[in-house]
Amino acid sequence: MSVKSKRRAIGYVALLAVVPAILTACGGSANTAGSNQKSTSTVSVSSTLPASATVSTIQSAPSTSESLTPSTGASSIVDFHLLTPEFGWVLESRGLYTTNNGGTSFTDATPSQVGSGTFLAADFLNPEFGWFAVQSGAETVAVYQTSNAGSTWRELTTISVDRAVPITGASISIASTNHEGVLVDDGDMTIPAAYFATTANGGATWSGGQIAYPGQLALLGSGVDVVQVQDGTNLLAESLDNGKTWTAVNDPPIPSGYQGDYATAVIGSLSASGKFAATLSKIGGPGNLDATVIYRVAPSNGALSVVGVLGANTSSAATPAASFQYSHAAVLILPPGVTQSGHSELLTSSNGGSTFSTSQAITPPIATGLTAAQAMAGGAQSISVVRASFPDASHGWVLFADAVCTGFKTGCSNGQLLASTSNGGATFTPVGLG
Repeated sequence: MSVKSKRRAIGYVALLAVVPAILTACGGSANTAGSNQKSTSTVSVSSTLPASATVSTIQSAPSTSESLTPSTGASSIVDFHLLTPEFGWVLESRGLYTTNNGGTSFTDATPSQVGSGTFLAADFLNPEFGWFAVQSGAETVAVYQTSNAGSTWRELTTISVDRAVPITGASISIASTNHEGVLVDDGDMTIPAAYFATTANGGATWSGGQIAYPGQLALLGSGVDVVQVQDGTNLLAESLDNGKTWTAVNDPPIPSGYQGDYATAVIGSLSASGKFAATLSKIGGPGNLDATVIYRVAPSNGALSVVGVLGANTSSAATPAASFQYSHAAVLILPPGVTQSGHSELLTSSNGGSTFSTSQAITPPIATGLTAAQAMAGGAQSISVVRASFPDASHGWVLFADAVCTGFKTGCSNGQLLASTSNGGATFTPVGLG
């Protein structure tokens, strides 16, 4: 499974709740395409899942290579993932795009006949095999699959939300070409909930239903399903029986020397090895960030263990962005408030997060939405890192945003910039979709 989605609006991410709320400029929905030619075959859906499902083959829009230009405010990034140093994908509010050269150019991989719905989530297992989720109606989400890098797509199922509440996001997890899942979050502010659907045979049959844990979905192994909970105090929700029953996990093990702390604010998405990070805060203290701990969820039985601990040594509460995509590479990006330099710093680990031996001060590149003064400040407080995706310690994508329009300010708009690095954060180049 690749690092998810986030969110995951997601982003994700969606993407993921790792920085203070940032109001980004959003674009419109996807363009309506031609008629959808559906086949007559039907997918069987478990009665536990309130959904109808049909299968159809969908031609994607003609592939076009797009030059490297900063993205404008006409569209917002929903989620992204750099799967290898060369292959990655970006889901915007206007479409799904893939790259095979690290982001120098992109191909439009959006299913051309998904209609004018809201794009919610995407994920790829490899450059050929991927999933795509779009809100197709007021209370429905359609899920599509490609096996040829987006040249064609087929509709797998439609998930129906059986309550008159807005759909606020979705996340997709792909464990293999046969084992996949999708989680749809509803927007009920009183009783948050989600709808979980999973298949173990490539979409021929489905199981799932409504659950009480909205968040980021991860399928770690046969029968081990995990949701990183977005709301409430629970860190995780786990299912060890393919989603039939779920248990909240809000008391993970506390590392030695940090007794009296509690873990909160899950950051980063679960990787194929089941790793994520959480901040530690002192019980009864002033709410300071005490440390960041790297956890691992065992794919075999869902047990949690401590991988490593990074002490914050600061009196300011702050949450880093994290990326744990492979078993040996790990990246944390610390915000200026917790670094001695006053700049954002990128920390890398070669042992999966047990220790972080390399630190690099990073400077956001100048581009649309980030003024020259902000960028040259080298990660000043107005610039934040929304999330990151690194396949190794050198190569990665980072989503930057300026926070000058947070709160109730008027007459301004936030900038949003996706940038790539091939030298561990020493330099960044804007990744634009035109």
